[in-house]
Amino acid sequence: MKDSKQIFRIVLINFIVFLCFLVLLEIGLWIKGAMNEGTFLEVLPRLRYKTKMVPFEKVYEQYKKNTLKKTYGENNKKPPIVLFGCSFAYGSGLEDNKTFAYKLAQKTKRPVYNRAFPGGSPSNMLYQLRRDDFYKEVKEPEYIVYLYYTMQFPRMYKMVFWEPSNDLTVRYQKNKNGGLDEIKTDYFYNKLWFLHTVRFFQEYLFETKIYALNRQKVNELLRLHFEESRKAALKHWPNSKFVILLYRDGADIPFFDQELFKTLQKEGFTVIDLNELTGVNLENLEYKLSESDHHPNEKAWDLVVPALSKKMNF
Repeated sequence: MKDSKQIFRIVLINFIVFLCFLVLLEIGLWIKGAMNEGTFLEVLPRLRYKTKMVPFEKVYEQYKKNTLKKTYGENNKKPPIVLFGCSFAYGSGLEDNKTFAYKLAQKTKRPVYNRAFPGGSPSNMLYQLRRDDFYKEVKEPEYIVYLYYTMQFPRMYKMVFWEPSNDLTVRYQKNKNGGLDEIKTDYFYNKLWFLHTVRFFQEYLFETKIYALNRQKVNELLRLHFEESRKAALKHWPNSKFVILLYRDGADIPFFDQELFKTLQKEGFTVIDLNELTGVNLENLEYKLSESDHHPNEKAWDLVVPALSKKMNF
């Protein structure tokens, strides 16, 4: 009996020590976050925000109402282009007349609908293309263009294995018929996500191994996102052509799978590597907003747009 009490005390003490370690780690990570972000006054509102999750559909409606970029070249006569992607395509950090979409509309004399999501991935495109109201808002395009930045790849596998849905993310999983079904938000897990400790253990201790073990599965998911998006679009726009633009990041080569995009090319997608198209490495600092902000600057789009328009005969 005495031995069991001693064992219990030892287990309890170790548990308390471990708990104290986690608390200290959390405090340390918060301090680090505050130093990176500015002050605790800037960090604390994020705690409230991260614990107040809402269904993506409501966020999407607010996004359309308050944030969605306007259509560029609305009065242009040639058939439209619909642009999808993340913040790179959206134009984060740029004035409207310096964005990819604006310059594409000016060069091609086509209307360009910019339906990209900052922080998004192909799931945001699929979500829109499966909505009937989308086709009421957007005229039938000749081209559907997706700007794929390589950092979207880890976002995709986080959506499958770790990361909860957030304000910019809607998740899909493969069903038994080989298609994709939307995954409903796990609100309990979302409420844990504000803890720096949770993100630390996921992002820094597990991500590499989880990614290595599941790379093939994530490649399959990414391929399905493009295929299902095209399938949804062609129901409404049977003559539209699908183009995938690869905006490569040299630091993220592990997230770029050449064979995946070769497969998509065989399936009828047009795939264009923008580094090869322009003849420059767009990840160089001269094509970025700043050393700390890697979004493309106007100079990058001034290279991409004429070359792309010529290649595609836009």
